[in-house]
Parts: sequence; structure tokens; C-alpha cells
Amino acid sequence: MIMRIGDITVEKCDTIFNPSSTPALEVCDTISKPSIPPALEVQPDDPLECKIYFKNHKLQEDTLIYVGVVFGKDSGGFNIATYTKNSTIYAYGTHGVGRTKAQGEENSLTILTRALSSAHTITLDAFIFVGPIPEERFDIDTRYGRQIGINYEDLMAFLPTIYDHAIYEEVLTIIID
Repeated sequence: MIMRIGDITVEKCDTIFNPSSTPALEVCDTISKPSIPPALEVQPDDPLECKIYFKNHKLQEDTLIYVGVVFGKDSGGFNIATYTKNSTIYAYGTHGVGRTKAQGEENSLTILTRALSSAHTITLDAFIFVGPIPEERFDIDTRYGRQIGINYEDLMAFLPTIYDHAIYEEVLTIIID
């Protein structure tokens, strides 16, 4: 059975925040462009959380799905922030496994990551996605118990199958002193 866009949608991203700070991204939806306050400022390795809401339109209740976020820049196309570890390229981001509620109902998932290091201070946009569980699971990179990267090739192979995505601009600034 092939799932198509429209089976499930990203409804809103409640917050991307450092647990010890004020949220940088307020409740928003995919219908209107959200009003986003200044980006959350964090240091490298700071813990981050992202709560993502999604709504089921056509899938069976309790269908397992991937819910995730990758960071980068939206400039006429989303350019994913990447880094290399042991000669493998990783997209800066994280994902988790969520479950759908009954058709027409909304659910949410909080996923965890950390701020990466950068050569200079950088402000990043967020690409939020929901999609099916692929046969081959993502190769991931972790730091201090939290996922910080998704194998870039795995992610690129997965993106054509996603149900929905949303892009939120200037949500995260990693400060390099």
C-alpha cells in the first residue's frame, strides 16, 4: 500500500527550546506564516527539545511514523546543515517514532537533540517532517545520549516518501564565543 501526502500533516511545532530557557518558537500552524520571535540562542552541546504536532487524515489508528527535524537554511530550497564523522556525512537533526491517533485527530511527539559546534555563530531554520517508517532504519549519530545527526544518504532516500513537512525560519542560533 502506497501512502501519499495528505495522509498525515504537520499541524504545528509548539516549541524548539533549551529546557532551561524560554521557548524560541511559539505555537504555529501550517496554514499561516507564523510570527517567530528572535531565534533561541544556545551554546554548542546545549540540550534541545522540539515538540511536533501532527494530524492523521487517512492512516489507521496507531500507525507508526517517523517524526523529525533537521536544521539548515531555507533559501529557495532547504539546504540541510551537515557535518562529517568517520567519513560519513550526517544531516544535523533528529527523529523519533510516533503513533497516529484516530483519523481526524492530532497527536504530538517531543524529540531531543543538542546544539552542534560551528566555525562561527550561525542562525538556523528548521525543517519538520512526518513520514512512514522505512524498511531500513536511519543510521544516526549521538552525543551525550541524544541524537544529533541522521545519515545524509538515508535521509535523502527517505524524503520522497514523507507525508508532510513544514519549514520554520530562524529558530536556533548557536553562539560561538
